[in-house]
Amino acid sequence: MARKVLFIEDSPANADIISYRLRRLGFEAFKAADGFAGLEMVKQQVFDLILLDYMLPGIDGGEIMKRLQQMPAAKDIPVVMITADCSGERERMALELGFAGFLCKPVTSTRLEQMLRIVLDDETISSRPRTGRS
Repeated sequence: MARKVLFIEDSPANADIISYRLRRLGFEAFKAADGFAGLEMVKQQVFDLILLDYMLPGIDGGEIMKRLQQMPAAKDIPVVMITADCSGERERMALELGFAGFLCKPVTSTRLEQMLRIVLDDETISSRPRTGRS
């Protein structure tokens, strides 16, 4: 059974690109166009990982993270911040808030794959086809 990843992102183009990359890596990708929709989705189903854009309309990624940490069903789900603000200050803030990782936009396939391996502690995650050799 494929692991489920929720991507909370207000840009449809970015959401589609990352969702496509997640599916290529064997994940089931879900999208939410804003923080409120994302929080509702987390209440309705279990996710293995959440990718969260920081700069969202209405409610920013930091506030969403705080709310996720208060939800019993979500507090143990790793959350990775994705942002165009790649400053050291933003990365420090992400780690202080409890994000499991930090990715700068634009997110490359390689960097996404590396982050998934680290955060999910799974070295088998790969976009390369398996050869069947031991």
